[in-house]
Amino acid sequence: MKKFFGIAISVLVVVGGLLVYNLQKSDVKTLRVNGSALAAPQVREWAKSFTEKHRDTIVRVTGDTTPSGFRALFSREAEIAVVTRLASVEEEKEALEKGIKLTQRLIGHTGVTLITHPRNPVNELTVEQIRKIFSGEYTNWKDVGGPDAPIKTITRTVPESGAAAFFQEHVLDNRPYGPNTLFAESWESIINFCNLTDDLPIGLAPSLQSLKGVKVLAIKKDEKSPAVKPSAESLMDRSYPIVLPFRFYWDIRSADPRLKLFVKHCADEGLGKFPVSPDVK
Repeated sequence: MKKFFGIAISVLVVVGGLLVYNLQKSDVKTLRVNGSALAAPQVREWAKSFTEKHRDTIVRVTGDTTPSGFRALFSREAEIAVVTRLASVEEEKEALEKGIKLTQRLIGHTGVTLITHPRNPVNELTVEQIRKIFSGEYTNWKDVGGPDAPIKTITRTVPESGAAAFFQEHVLDNRPYGPNTLFAESWESIINFCNLTDDLPIGLAPSLQSLKGVKVLAIKKDEKSPAVKPSAESLMDRSYPIVLPFRFYWDIRSADPRLKLFVKHCADEGLGKFPVSPDVK
């Protein structure tokens, strides 16, 4: 009889322990972040530092495109959309139709890198030269002091890529990309193209990302300015010329306080390092 009670007590202890474990496990919140591949690496770093302090939260960050971030938010496959542009009128309308009340917050800044094949002897360009290259006005590298070779430009698709749209608006002054521009579906495609194609292409790529096998070009604001490559420091002090903001969008009706804590954590990290420019709305 004593043996029976001993077994029963052991079973109760085990079951009780499992119940406590399951209760603790069920209290873990997963925040899903989806959107801009340009901003995703930085958000992952902030997610790591956040979850080290908040053990009850898991943050999964998926980097794709700004529109994919909105789609994931609207289909409730993500709690947060990370984007490099404001929501369009159509996207705001779709959110309302899905019962989502959008709110947004500026989180930080990232940069667009210019890359080319390592064999290219050109090491730096001014913003004006970049404008003329990507708008199709310059079609030969000799136009910018390089070899007598045609220029091939490559960027992400527009408007799918918020970064490519930003580049068109702020660097090209709303001019269309040149007629010989190639449009890629991913940043990896651009990096691989500039690495493997030895006829001196030039493409856009994310800053603060490993860019093995390609040459990163230094950029000058104008002829009198120093040539600067993207880095944590040059983005922070805004000496690198091609910097764009990114934001979080989420449903303001979300009741979980951990979402707001994560947004605040990222904004404190991002805006503390990258001050808001007066021309950013």
